[in-house]
Amino acid sequence: MAMARHINENLRLTGGSGESGFTLAEVLVSLTLIGLVLAVMSEFLYNGVSFYARSNRVYERQHHLNFIYRTLHNELDTLCSNPFLPENAFEGDGESMTFWRESSDGLYRTTYRFDVDKRQLLFARNFYGGSPVEKVLFKDVEALRFEYFDPLTQNWTPQWHPAQKADIPALVRVSLTTRAGKLGDLVFSIKPDTIEERR
Repeated sequence: MAMARHINENLRLTGGSGESGFTLAEVLVSLTLIGLVLAVMSEFLYNGVSFYARSNRVYERQHHLNFIYRTLHNELDTLCSNPFLPENAFEGDGESMTFWRESSDGLYRTTYRFDVDKRQLLFARNFYGGSPVEKVLFKDVEALRFEYFDPLTQNWTPQWHPAQKADIPALVRVSLTTRAGKLGDLVFSIKPDTIEERR
């Protein structure tokens, strides 16, 4: 009698003899469905993270672009090309450019320079006779190139060393690549009225 009761209890635990329970096939199907659901959820999660990362890179690139554009635009907008300047009004090559600016405090010399080794865009400003102190304007610069448009030859050139002190390029083009990717080419116009006087 005791043995029969023991067998009946075992059958109940294993789902035998018509009692409700899970068969091996049902357990395998359930595990398969759970695996599929987890796979779909992980795919959605991965896509969400990827989309966020892409959006963040686009935002970062746009922010960098706006910052560089505003800074250079404000500087070049007040460029001075007076022939009585103590040095050339504008000089530049592929990795740096230097020009004079006028402000309420007087004339001062501004320099932008790309440090290839440190991957930084450096900025320096000093009044005539003073010593320039370079500051980091922008970090994580992978590549940078300055180009200059000569209004007389109607060509872009990688260097600007004027024959006369007051000679300045009509346009300055800056190609910039950061860790976030290539920001594209920024083109700045410089005092077209002054350039017309040279013709």
